[in-house]
Amino acid sequence: MSFVEDNQSKIEAIINDYVAFSNKMQGRATLSEAEKIIQEQLNQ
Repeated sequence: MSFVEDNQSKIEAIINDYVAFSNKMQGRATLSEAEKIIQEQLNQ
């Protein structure tokens, strides 16, 4: 299995949380900031 398949539900939850957050921030976060947040969440 790939990394994405193994972590799909976790990744989807993180993305949903990030989308909700970024909608509040009205797109202030850059892609690199999004990637940092996702990486930090996956490392927990």
